[in-house]
Amino acid sequence: MIICPKCGTELNDGAVFCSKCGSNVTHHTAPTGSAPDNANPEAEKAAEQTAKSEQPKSETASEKVNSGVNSAVNKTKNFFFGTNDESSMQDAEDVKENKILALVSYLGYFFFIPMIVKPYSRYLRFHGNQGLTLCLYLIAVNIVTAIITSLIGLAAFAGIGAAIAVAIINSIIYIIFYGSFVTLAVIGIYNAVKGYARELPIIGKIRLLREY
Repeated sequence: MIICPKCGTELNDGAVFCSKCGSNVTHHTAPTGSAPDNANPEAEKAAEQTAKSEQPKSETASEKVNSGVNSAVNKTKNFFFGTNDESSMQDAEDVKENKILALVSYLGYFFFIPMIVKPYSRYLRFHGNQGLTLCLYLIAVNIVTAIITSLIGLAAFAGIGAAIAVAIINSIIYIIFYGSFVTLAVIGIYNAVKGYARELPIIGKIRLLREY
């Protein structure tokens, strides 16, 4: 369809002159598929904003840092407190009666005392196993730290500066090894007092005593 630009008369396709006013209309054919002149710019703008809002937002630097910190905290909690839990296998009355006595299992070389006092308590037997493993870990720590500090101590004869450096290094070694023992002992005591039969991290899977 052709529309005369002068008088607005609708003409058939292929017309050269307007049948009403005689104007030349050959250069005024509307292109096929062209957008209508009455397009709504507000609607287009709204559509663009909607499309932008639907796009996924990328994380900011602070959000990434927070996400990484939360992930590290959760992994740390799971490492220390997400170990194998046999609490459901324990007798509730046994746990209630022996929660306080069970903490003695984690006091180093006194691990065997609760099991002697009440040899048929499954709850004390579980924590006695954990305490025995922790005691062996303490012995290993004593041996390893003694060897390492002795070897490093040889460097102290090189001078005052070397002696100071050796003292600092030895202190760090003691903090790391004995700090790990204290940490495991605290976790074990916490589990015992709370009535949990949870394995200690790393070493808790080692069972040297027969359990009922």
